[in-house]
Amino acid sequence: MRKTKFLRVLYDVLMCKLQPCFVKMNKSILFERNGCMNRTQKTAQNMGRLWNRDFVLAMLVSFIVAMANGMFNPVLPVYAEGFGIGTDLIGAIVAVATFFSMIARAVVGWLSDSRSKKMLIGVSLICMIAAYALYLPANGPWLITGARILQGVGHGALTTVLSTLAIEYLPPKRMGEGIGMYSLAGSLAQCIAPVLGTQFAKHSQYRPAFILALATIIGAFAALQLIKDAPRPLASAEKVPAVELMGQNPIIRFINMFIYKDALLGAMLLLFMGILHSAISNYLAIYGFKQDLTQIGLFFTVNSVVLILFRPVLGRLADKTHPSLLIVPGLVFMGLVFLMLGNLTSVWQIFAGGTLYGAGFGAVMSMSQMISVKSAPPEKRGVANGTYYVFGDIGLSLGAYISGLLAKEIGYGGMFLVMAGVTSFAIAFYLIFSKKRQPT
Repeated sequence: MRKTKFLRVLYDVLMCKLQPCFVKMNKSILFERNGCMNRTQKTAQNMGRLWNRDFVLAMLVSFIVAMANGMFNPVLPVYAEGFGIGTDLIGAIVAVATFFSMIARAVVGWLSDSRSKKMLIGVSLICMIAAYALYLPANGPWLITGARILQGVGHGALTTVLSTLAIEYLPPKRMGEGIGMYSLAGSLAQCIAPVLGTQFAKHSQYRPAFILALATIIGAFAALQLIKDAPRPLASAEKVPAVELMGQNPIIRFINMFIYKDALLGAMLLLFMGILHSAISNYLAIYGFKQDLTQIGLFFTVNSVVLILFRPVLGRLADKTHPSLLIVPGLVFMGLVFLMLGNLTSVWQIFAGGTLYGAGFGAVMSMSQMISVKSAPPEKRGVANGTYYVFGDIGLSLGAYISGLLAKEIGYGGMFLVMAGVTSFAIAFYLIFSKKRQPT
């Protein structure tokens, strides 16, 4: 009896002493959890400011990397031919590199939801630095192939994670505008870099081109150190029941790890855009020269200017309008462009086509990525963005193959008319599936 009473008194004393500690500990844990949420929220919203320090630095890194790649791409085929590597082997090297790039996008998109985005970007840049360094002593197909694969892996991973990190620093209500401005960095680089690369290739200045590209990527790595890493968001309460996961096919479960289902609408739009854009980028110049239109380069110049001018405006509209009001007219504009290209006879068609293509391409691209990103909660944005970019790579690869096959069978004009039909199919696809799932 006395022992029981003593234990009860001891228990009361201990609880009296320890209870404030438990309360303090719980408050500390709650404060830390709320602090993490507030930091994440602050990172995403940036106090409503679009032009914040980290977002601008992410744009700078994107611009630098796009400059290096845009400068390098015209040089590689000419450089490889100097070692007796034919165009068929060059195409195979690019295809293999694209395949590994797609895998890298999917894997790194998944990893970026649970790992440091800044660390993943750093590893990607190191891969690119190693690739450009390997090009310097390359004297045959094997070393060039290895360097190109490493470059593709690094570039694919970097562009996926970097855009995901940049989105973390955007205010949610201005996400469309922010995505448009971020994409503008790549567009500006593509206006400048290919001109420099072409000059290097023209004068056979391969080593200076590789050294400049290498120095540029090292500069991007230095700029990355100034960016603050975004805190990893807390997982949402929605979880797939364990019973449902166990009942899934292992292959389906594996695919679901790297492909975010709700992001597929925007990703499929990018796939269609990849097919269409690949037809123009690969075959329009050849078609123009066959038509005795030496001013065909004007199409790309006008397209770039319109894209740069309209992208910020289209981004603002993306935040304020329904996606269909930009996507459908954008695809209609692109359909008209392909109809004109299928019957190309004069310079005015080149100018009008470049204008409509820039407006249409910019409208669809501004909305498609926002649809994919907004389809996912913050802790799934990485895999959603990875899904988006993987389908873009698939579209570019399919487009190069299909348009080349069509051009051989029915001519360039007929191929462009078929692409006009592809835009009609893309419109129908979007209208059908957008009714089943509306963006949040």
